Amino acid sequence: TEIIAIDGKTLKGSAKDTAVHIVNAWSTRNNLVLGQLKTADKSNEITAVPQLLKELKIKGTIITLDALCTQKDIAEVIQKFEADYVLPLKKNHKKFHASVKSYLDNTEELKEIPYLEQTHTGHGRKETRRHWVCAAPKELEESENWKGLKSIGKVERVRETVSGKIKGKTSKETF
Repeated sequence: TEIIAIDGKTLKGSAKDTAVHIVNAWSTRNNLVLGQLKTADKSNEITAVPQLLKELKIKGTIITLDALCTQKDIAEVIQKFEADYVLPLKKNHKKFHASVKSYLDNTEELKEIPYLEQTHTGHGRKETRRHWVCAAPKELEESENWKGLKSIGKVERVRETVSGKIKGKTSKETF
């Protein structure tokens, strides 16, 4: 399945007068930009992403976005064009985030499913990530507002400093 990563960037050197901000749609399979759109003045990615999606043929693809664009309206546009989405859920959607977090932290189902583990070492750190994904239960608060919601997941990241002055320092984050 084709994955299209959408992200906004401010063009370097454009801030002398008014900074130019663009939104790119990147094909992860082909390593190329499928399309880009300049955001309107005094606007942001949230308004530009739906416009860009309308210009692309996204049927059957998976769209990834950053937390800023984790918006119900954007999920609905993606579904309208028969694509799926992967969106990071953060505390900017308080009730839904709390409901998902509570479910993932307390469900027995998650203890039964396998997880993907990846470890990377670099820049003086060893980072291990564990990824869990399960079907989205119907009882999640506000889940009916997210068109096409099929699954939820969490990532646990453990960082260990392996060199330098703070060698051995470990931190753990779940998101």
